[in-house]
This record gives sequence, structure tokens and C-alpha cells, in this order.
Amino acid sequence: MRRRQRAAYGNGAHLDFGAFLGIVLRPNLTPEFKIYIELDPENRTEWCDPVSSITGAVPHFRSVGMGARGIAERFYYLCTAGFRLLDLEAVCTALGMLHRFPGLLVTVLDLTEGEFHLPPRSVLLGIRLALSGPELKVELVSGLAMDPNGLRDRIERLLRPGTLAPFQRWAGIACPTATSALPVSVVSVKVSANEPVRLSVYAAEPWNEP
Repeated sequence: MRRRQRAAYGNGAHLDFGAFLGIVLRPNLTPEFKIYIELDPENRTEWCDPVSSITGAVPHFRSVGMGARGIAERFYYLCTAGFRLLDLEAVCTALGMLHRFPGLLVTVLDLTEGEFHLPPRSVLLGIRLALSGPELKVELVSGLAMDPNGLRDRIERLLRPGTLAPFQRWAGIACPTATSALPVSVVSVKVSANEPVRLSVYAAEPWNEP
């Protein structure tokens, strides 16, 4: 593990945050612990072929999760030169989930209010290659890829049945005094060959209110 970490860091000249820890808590499930390790953008040993066609995409960080289902690993790539949403078709094709491209595209367009070309450093692509099949995450940065105004309403329109009420409860905890100004930092759109589009919403911290 240490050898892999040293390979990921490279000479360390381009690193910003190094690493950080996280924990995933879900009702009636055991916790999942995660470590996020920053990757040197000039280190090509961590490259994933499905992303190689994206102009300006560079390795950004790797996440390693450990829970009841074992160890799961994902590599994230930052799109430093902007991102064309139609390039998701090639990524989905390379991952064997072309049938998920239409739903993925429509969901991302809903969040970006119809923008097909997103600015530099506003999108991350996360790739997980597992025995159960590959998984793709498109992470959209609020304020860059998405207008934060009205974002909560757009998220709620996209939520699957049964997830709206839990999201609203979470929103009330994250921003109890002004839920209309929910401080969303990233919205993640996730798909796999066996599962349709799912959303994850990450709030900024600290949650300061005027």
C-alpha cells in the first residue's frame, strides 16, 4: 500500500491537499470508511483508458473505501480544459454501458440548465472498475458547472421516488434556517451497467448563515 501511495504522489510538486479521511453512514447499514489520496496530475501510471479521449483530463485523486462489502477503489480525473457533455458517450461506450448514456446526458443537462460545454475544472469523472462491473460518476461543481440559484429545486425534480423526503430532511439539517439557500458544493451523477442514474449531493462546510 505504501508503495502504491508513493507512486500516486510522484514527486509531490503539484499536490494541493495530500489526503483526507471520510465516513459514510447509512440507516441500518454498517459504516464505510474512506481515504482520499491526491494524485500527481503528471503521473500517467494512474491513467484509465476510458478517460484518455477527454482533452485536458488529468488524474486528481483516488478513493479507497472499506466496509461490509469489502474494499472498493475509484479514480477521479479533473477536466482542466473544460468538458463537452457529448464526450460522455465515448466514456460510456468504453465502459460497456452505452445504454446509460441517454439518461446520464439528460440528467446532467437538467442540472446544468442545458449547457453542453462546461468550463475548465468544473467537472470530475470518477471511474470504478470492479468485479460487479464498471461504474461512472460525473461530479459537477456548483458555481462552475451549475448555477447555485434554484439548484435545490432542480435536484428535487430529479430524485427517484422514495428519496425526496430523506433529501429534504438532510437539507434541513445542512441548512436549518434557510433551506432555499442550501450550500451545495458538488452534485454527483452516478451510473453503472446494471443500475440507472443516481444522485449524490455534497454540501459545503462550514454552513455559515448570514
